[in-house]
Amino acid sequence: MHLLILQNHLAERHWVEVNTRVNYPIKTALTWMQQNMVIDLDCPVTKYCVSLMSGKLCQVGIQLHVRAWNSHRIPGKTYSLLLSFTLSTNVYYPLVYVCTYSILLGPHRGVPDILAENNNQAARIPAGQNIIPTADVAETFYVAAGGHLSPMTLFGSDPLADSPELIQQRQRALEQNIPAPEELFAFTVNGDYAPFAQSLQFMIQTTIRLQGLIG
Repeated sequence: MHLLILQNHLAERHWVEVNTRVNYPIKTALTWMQQNMVIDLDCPVTKYCVSLMSGKLCQVGIQLHVRAWNSHRIPGKTYSLLLSFTLSTNVYYPLVYVCTYSILLGPHRGVPDILAENNNQAARIPAGQNIIPTADVAETFYVAAGGHLSPMTLFGSDPLADSPELIQQRQRALEQNIPAPEELFAFTVNGDYAPFAQSLQFMIQTTIRLQGLIG
């Protein structure tokens, strides 16, 4: 059965593309790891590492999607949609993306980035300006308007959470021993899950090793 989405805003419909291009390939990789006993999601440390590393890959994928959309020509429209995804964080949502957009009106069809630059109808938000709400504030607005959200709980736990120096050691170890998130995402979306799995195992083992240093 195919349903036409007529009520959602144009920006919301991009989540279908995000799911196809980003979320589903990463979910498929994680399912493969679980089926092949590469990861044990009953372990809270593993759950935390899966959440953190998967989130970083999602961040890469979403940024690629936004750049691709804003750089491609859109035929047959009297407007274009300029997308932007902003990263917001809180304790329950390690990586939450707020989708913002600008409708570029006018008689010309074309590439959103070029139209935005030529028509000056969209501008980047300067860093430090609290124009886009945090995840907590957005949730409050949504619920106040009658929306309903399922309560979220922490996914796993980081045993190094109270040890900033050990967290920095883990980060340095990751940067020196595993591919960058951009490389891992490229492997994953092309069906090669081994680099993602090996990097995840290294992060889990490093976290457990550093946990042993806590007195």
